[in-house]
Order: sequence, then structure tokens, then C-alpha cells
Amino acid sequence: MRIMLFEQHLHDNGAIRASLDRAARWQQADDDVRVLLARSSSPQERLVTPPAGLSVERALPPGRLRSALPRGLPRLAVEARRSDVVVSGREISEGLLLASLVARTARRPFAVTVHSRFDLANELYTRPAMRRRTWNALRSADLAVAVSEGVADNLRELGFPEQRIAVVTNGTDAEALSAKAREPAPIPMPARPCVVALGRLSPQKAFDNLVRAHAQVVRASRRPHQLLIIGEGPERNALTDLVAELGVSDTVTMAGFLDNPFPLLAQADLFVLSSRWEGHPLVLAEALLLGVPVVATDCVAGPRELLRGGELGRLVPVEDVSALATAMADELARTGSSDPTGARPASIAPEALDPQTAADEHRNLLEQLVENRRRSRRGEGAALS
Repeated sequence: MRIMLFEQHLHDNGAIRASLDRAARWQQADDDVRVLLARSSSPQERLVTPPAGLSVERALPPGRLRSALPRGLPRLAVEARRSDVVVSGREISEGLLLASLVARTARRPFAVTVHSRFDLANELYTRPAMRRRTWNALRSADLAVAVSEGVADNLRELGFPEQRIAVVTNGTDAEALSAKAREPAPIPMPARPCVVALGRLSPQKAFDNLVRAHAQVVRASRRPHQLLIIGEGPERNALTDLVAELGVSDTVTMAGFLDNPFPLLAQADLFVLSSRWEGHPLVLAEALLLGVPVVATDCVAGPRELLRGGELGRLVPVEDVSALATAMADELARTGSSDPTGARPASIAPEALDPQTAADEHRNLLEQLVENRRRSRRGEGAALS
């Protein structure tokens, strides 16, 4: 197949890493895949390095979208007509809007990968004037591939047509993860026991609640421990102030962004996901594959599915700081110090998160979408099965 994949930019996050990995696997299977970026990446942001051999380029000439679109759209439409399908790698952003417009102009089938709960992501990350347009672009998709059943349920609740929804969970390369975890740690591990959290410092990840829960455990002397937060983002200053306000500066390390955090994650006595919402949190899957005990908020969506309803880790209500503190204290008391080498058995079978299986399932859906469009043009009629 010839696939045009639109992304917003190459700013490092779980969604873009999953999307590029999947595109590279399609490319390796002899599909012709082009990744087109809606805008340039900010020099202040950490960028993902695209997999070798994957074509990544700017979709439009330099400048603001409004001025660049009239100059670039005709070329994109011509190129899209040579493609079989147009894909947006995200459910929000200019990449989605551009992909929708190109697909409609070129009369090509349009698919969207939905990584998160759309209503909350759209409210947080989209300017108010663009929210309705973003929803309309998503709703125009011939296929929405949700990364978890919870994300699919959210689409149904919003009125997205059931027959155009499919679910393909994100994969994680367990072998590559294990190799990274065996590398030297980029910074010294804090004194143990140590709780590790990892992600962008944004309101979605609710690190403020994690810091408050940590402070509750420390104040109650229920389980002395260190908290290591790995990541960077707009909430850094607010979190640093909160740590000082709660008097836990000596037990909290804000490590910032690390190219390879996995040697530290592998040594953690506990991993905590405190998010307000998720899609299919890759870092939670990575902690399970490394055998690290976990506590996660029971947010929409992903954690409940990954943890099999609580079988593989503790689930607590979203925004319930006291419940999070209790779960952290209980798990730390139960696990104690772990093997400092990080050599622990996985909590989940690697094949359950096989990225090649996910890529194949997603590709099959795109292939079926293309064939359905061709059959429809021939007057035969078809629907996604």
C-alpha cells in the first residue's frame, strides 16, 4: 500500500514514538510510507529520531498554516491521489486537520489513530476556537483506530459511529527495552526504597497528586522512601514549588528528561502512574515488562486493561490523593528492596504487547478500508468487519 501519514511534529511523546514505530514496520513490509509533518518542531522540545529508512518531511512550505495551506495543498492533493490511504497519527492537532483536508480534497479514505480520551485531550491541547473543527475532522474519518477499549468507548459516548471504530493496542518491544534497561544509569539512583514516575510534566499526568501522596506517606512515617520523577514539561516550576511547600525537597528528585530512563525504572521498588487520563500508557507497559510493581490511577483509559482489572497492579481512583498514598505505602511495605540489577521477571507476557502484531493488525484494517472504498466505487458495497 501507499500510505500518507500526517503528524503534528516530532516532539517526543509516547504517541509519536508508537506511530513512527508502526509506520517503520509497514515500510519494512514493503509498503510505501511517507510521514508528513504539519509544522516545524520547536527547538526547545526534545525530538524523536525517526527510524532508519522512514521518509519524514514537512507537509507545507514554511510559514503559518493559514498562509502556507493555499500554496501547499494542491501539491499534497496530487500526491494523495497517488496514495491509497491518508492517515492521521493523532486525534487532535494541525496534523489531523491537514490530513482530513487532504483526504477530502483527494477523495482518498481517511483513518485516524486515537491515542487518548478525545474530549479531555481536545479541551487541554486545542485552542477553544479550533475544538469544534477538530471534532469535525475526527468525525469525518472512515476509520478510527483506538489504542484501547476505553478509548473506543469514549468515541462511542461522543457519538462516533460504531461501525467505523476498531481497537489495536500499542506494542512494546520487550527485547529492545530489556537491552536499554541493562545500560548504565544516566544518573545515580536515589536511596532506596525508591518510587519512580516517568512522563511529561503536564496537567494530564497529575504529578501534583503524586507529590501530595508522597508527602502524606512521608509525614505519616508509614514507609520512608525517595520519589524520582523523570520528565520535563510546563509544570516543572509548579511542581518544584509544591515540593518545597510540602517540605519534601530532601526526598524528591526532579531528574528532568533522560534519553534512557529504563535503567532507573528497572531498579524502582515501585512505579506510579498518577494520570488524570490516558489512552494506552506505554510507560506502564514498560514497567510491567521490566517486572516493576505498579500503582496506577483507574483513569480512562488503558491502565485497567493493561493491569487486567487490578490483577497485575494496584488501581486507585483518579484525583484521590489519600487512596494513592495508601496504595503506595502498602506496596512499598510489601515489595521491600528489589534486586539492584533490575533483573526481575516480567509481570506480563511480552507477546501480549508484541509491536509487530499491532502493526500487522493496523495495516490489515487500512488494507480493508482501501478495498472497501474500491468496492464501493464499483458499486458492490462493503463495510468494515
